[in-house]
Amino acid sequence: STAVGSGGFDASFGTVALTQRLTTPATYPSGDWRSVSLSRTGQYQTAVVIGGNIWTSSDYGVTWTSRATAANRNSVSLSSTGQYQTAVVSGGNIWTSTDYGVTWTSRATSLIWLSVSLSSTGQYQTAVVDGGNIWTSSDYGISWSERPTGSVRGWRSVSISSTGQYQTAVVF
Repeated sequence: STAVGSGGFDASFGTVALTQRLTTPATYPSGDWRSVSLSRTGQYQTAVVIGGNIWTSSDYGVTWTSRATAANRNSVSLSSTGQYQTAVVSGGNIWTSTDYGVTWTSRATSLIWLSVSLSSTGQYQTAVVDGGNIWTSSDYGISWSERPTGSVRGWRSVSISSTGQYQTAVVF
């Protein structure tokens, strides 16, 4: 269904995108969507599906392309330009892209990753594990370091500031 939002924007609910378009095209992929993230301008958009592929758009959400292989991805986050992107897999690895989501590389170890967040440049990244710890990267997601928190927790979500200096994570 489509609902009209403020400022002349139309919000398409139950689809992959929240766009400025008046209708919801039949070309949107379907699935159990878990997360979506946009670049600062909205030109680059990436969404993840449980048991499905990573989907990317480089035209403000008008068309979508399937990327990477099927997995239980829980979260995705983009840098402000959209060049750097990271997605996390529950029971799998962290996946990163340095080319606006066109190609993806598997990183880190297989854990129950639930959430990821990137600084505006993409240099600083933080991901959380259910029944584990917080993990950080300062090299655009290439390498990851575990940050013990004193006890294992059921981390649910994480968000970091545009500089990466401030970070907050929440538990179940």
